[in-house]
Amino acid sequence: MLKKSDYSLILLWFTAIVVAFLTYLILVFVSPSTARHYDYSQVMTQRDRVEGDVSTDIQLEDLVQEALNNSHEAASTDDEKLYQTICNTYKTICDKTNFTVSNLTKRQEIYYQVIVIYVLQKLSTFWVFSDYMSNITIKSKSITARGFSTDTKITLDVKPMKSYNEFLQVMIHEFGHIVDLQQIIGTLTMGKDKQFTEFWESRFSINDPSLDFYKLSRANENTRLNSVNYEDFVSGYGMSDTFEDFAECFNFYLNYNLIFQKLTLQSNVLKHKYDYIDQLLWGNYISDGQAKQANFELYKRDFRPYDTTRF
Repeated sequence: MLKKSDYSLILLWFTAIVVAFLTYLILVFVSPSTARHYDYSQVMTQRDRVEGDVSTDIQLEDLVQEALNNSHEAASTDDEKLYQTICNTYKTICDKTNFTVSNLTKRQEIYYQVIVIYVLQKLSTFWVFSDYMSNITIKSKSITARGFSTDTKITLDVKPMKSYNEFLQVMIHEFGHIVDLQQIIGTLTMGKDKQFTEFWESRFSINDPSLDFYKLSRANENTRLNSVNYEDFVSGYGMSDTFEDFAECFNFYLNYNLIFQKLTLQSNVLKHKYDYIDQLLWGNYISDGQAKQANFELYKRDFRPYDTTRF
């Protein structure tokens, strides 16, 4: 018959075995060599966000390419019906889109709308979602300012834009701000970071993953590190501001991935920025930018565009 001390010994051995097994699982499946630095799943809700499948929606893809190639189809009496068909499929995104332009044809509205849908749906397959965006307004008023965003809203002004491709990239840039400020977040209950502010106001938690990106080239919101120079940024505009740096890298990674990779050979700081966005988007991008590669190589090796959306 087992004594009480024997039961205690058995329980102790059993506990040791369980702890050893759990430690093994952690080392094997969550090892530093394979785990991503940022667990973005903690700041994402897991409900299904996809209305329709952009990868198999041939009509949507064709309309996007039609717009980007500037091969405008003539207006048709069926455009209104086509617009309704698209928005019946992608109702949530259409409901968030607000046109305040009075002089657009229905075909032009279709082009802008399908580009918005294409971008948001494409990014959702990369685990970057538009839940945090409450509204996107498309207008035609300014002669200079093409885009503006808060942490939940985007405004795009098509008047100064030269093409639908520029519209797509400005939208991605502005959406990058929302991703930065709303999706990549820490735990505010842990306290706010005093070093990096937004318009001099503390709003980021001390464990906000965005801080890891900011600190690559900034001492604080308004001060660049003395050790960095223009080769550590993808654009001149990215050098101007902490948050513009993130949005410019976000757009450049998604639309000129191959060129971004080549630029990282010139800068370890830029390599870290590339890796950060790469982890965020799980290695997915929209275009490698190869069509622009020849133009890029005409310039000297340390060339940077002022603005990636007009590269």
